[in-house]
Amino acid sequence: MRSVFWVFALTIVFAAFLFFVDPQQKFQQDEKLPPLLQDTLASAQDWIASDGEMPPPDLREVPPARSGQTIRAAGVVRGASDPILLRSLVPEKIIEVNVEVGDRVRAGQLLVRLSDDTLMAPRDAAAADLESAQAAFEELVNGARQSEVDALESQRSEAAERSKAARQTLMRIQKLFAGDASSKQELDRAVELQEAAAARVQALDAQLKTLTDPPRQEHLRAAEAAVRAAKARLTEANARLAHTRVTAPVDGVVLNVHTEVGALSWPEDPRALVEMVDDRQRRILAEVDEYDAIRVRIGQSCQVICDAASGIVATGEIDIVGPGMRGKTIRGEWAGERNDTHVRPVWIRLDDSPNLPIGLPVEVTIIANEGDEESPTPDSQAVQLVRPGAAVLVGKK
Repeated sequence: MRSVFWVFALTIVFAAFLFFVDPQQKFQQDEKLPPLLQDTLASAQDWIASDGEMPPPDLREVPPARSGQTIRAAGVVRGASDPILLRSLVPEKIIEVNVEVGDRVRAGQLLVRLSDDTLMAPRDAAAADLESAQAAFEELVNGARQSEVDALESQRSEAAERSKAARQTLMRIQKLFAGDASSKQELDRAVELQEAAAARVQALDAQLKTLTDPPRQEHLRAAEAAVRAAKARLTEANARLAHTRVTAPVDGVVLNVHTEVGALSWPEDPRALVEMVDDRQRRILAEVDEYDAIRVRIGQSCQVICDAASGIVATGEIDIVGPGMRGKTIRGEWAGERNDTHVRPVWIRLDDSPNLPIGLPVEVTIIANEGDEESPTPDSQAVQLVRPGAAVLVGKK
């Protein structure tokens, strides 16, 4: 819109020159000027004659400003995965570094080992707690030992005999008391002994029932919960202990190593201990400008060039089209590139696997399909600002 404004302003200045400096019309616009400039001049004359008042423009579609057969995008070489940053999740000292930059590693291979001295004690304590909780649960499920039941039954039989003797003594003293042969004090004492013996039998019966009955459901749930809690604490302790071993998640190559033996690592460190990538297959991550965002399709052919080599260094096709837009992060550094814009990321699968360095900046040319011209984009669809008999100014919506 800014370029259109300046063209229109210069046209007005030229028109003013014709009106006020060249009143005899030495410049014959019908013979000297191109048709587009003649219409523009006529529009400027009408605008000046109307004291600067111009009616709202009429918007009419005109053919696209460019053919739109290719899309240019900046990209960067990636592996089968994005760079993998392996960090320390526990603040411990580095005691072993087993890789260097450029080493090829296998999935599960130990790369860096941290000290585990401060983490072994909590792990052992959690294991002991789990063992204790499991033993308590098993004891509750299994119930009392038979020897405990037998001992309690023996005590109950003895208490029953004493209760029987106390009841007989009470009956004898009651008869004596009725014949004035016993005192009231002796009778009360016999009653107390008989009641105590009977209570002892009842208590032993209750204990025996508790030993022989199955455990209550709430006790079982509490014991099971204690076991689960102990297992969770042990799992947490083992997980923290496992964080002292940094291993490769996939096969790949080491890009960078940012630590050494004796260094202290901590989770807040902005640098990863090791950077690696799965390089079994090279891919290109390209960022398509928002003007071409809806023209990219999965399966479109691509050509890749770079400053490090002449000609096309690789070919491929779009494998993944990002579902959303984001800010531009990859710069192509060519003339006319739009940097302060939104882009749509696309991933390009190469036809072969050229030995391109990971992170190499490249320029991608996407071959748009013929059918893509049916879908207008903000860059390929233009509008005409028209007044009847006036100039035609072409610009973007």
